[in-house]
Amino acid sequence: MNGRCFFFIVLLVVSCVNESSNQKKGKQIFEKNCSTCHGLKGSLQASGASDLTISKLNKQQLIQVIRDGRRSMGSYKGTLSDSQIDSVAKYVMGLRPKK
Repeated sequence: MNGRCFFFIVLLVVSCVNESSNQKKGKQIFEKNCSTCHGLKGSLQASGASDLTISKLNKQQLIQVIRDGRRSMGSYKGTLSDSQIDSVAKYVMGLRPKK
């Protein structure tokens, strides 16, 4: 195996580990802060919450809603870091059915 191939494999493995870690972090934050209204699967709709499994918002729009709030949902700007908000947005996108 040449050096380039080995480097690519290492990079791929590290990328997968980081993605899995980021997904886990997003899930933990979601369960702690969002599941009361959205439910563990994102579809509870308690207190006027949106069904996240059918949301059409893209990642940037989700980040904005999490950061600034929307309707009855408060802002998480002072509660979560930008990195945490990004992790939650990625996790929420994963709640949608796979096509």
